[in-house]
Amino acid sequence: MDRYTLDASVILNAFNEAEVGHTESNQLITLLITQGIPIIEPSLVLVEVAATISRIHGDTILARDFAYALQKLPQITFIYIVLINKLLLQ
Repeated sequence: MDRYTLDASVILNAFNEAEVGHTESNQLITLLITQGIPIIEPSLVLVEVAATISRIHGDTILARDFAYALQKLPQITFIYIVLINKLLLQ
């Protein structure tokens, strides 16, 4: 089965209509979600998107809410870095 990992910039771009490439990013994410194609992301992406939104918009609540909503999408599996590091050290 196909699986994808998206850069934080693609995720942010998909939700910002003012950005160049917004339509393509939005179509990609919509396709992955509607087709049920798994998206595997490092948990760090939540921090990346929240920090970017907070910096650009100056709105920590919007940043937190976006990261929370992203975390709740059932098609996205988050890999937690602590777990990866622990496995690599074995």
